[in-house]
Amino acid sequence: MPDFLAQYGTEEQCADALFGWRWPVGFVCLECGHGEDFRALRTRELMQCRHCRHQTSLTAGTIFA
Repeated sequence: MPDFLAQYGTEEQCADALFGWRWPVGFVCLECGHGEDFRALRTRELMQCRHCRHQTSLTAGTIFA
């Protein structure tokens, strides 16, 4: 349990891990396929593709949604 808490003990650590699992080579828009070019909308905890403006969240399409 201490190892788990060391790796996932905070919400930020969990979010970083989930981001890495969803997009292991970096963010790729699920709508248009463009990658690495997104804007984080922190007020709504969304990411928006700069190419097509599609918005998604870290947990969209997962068991955490």
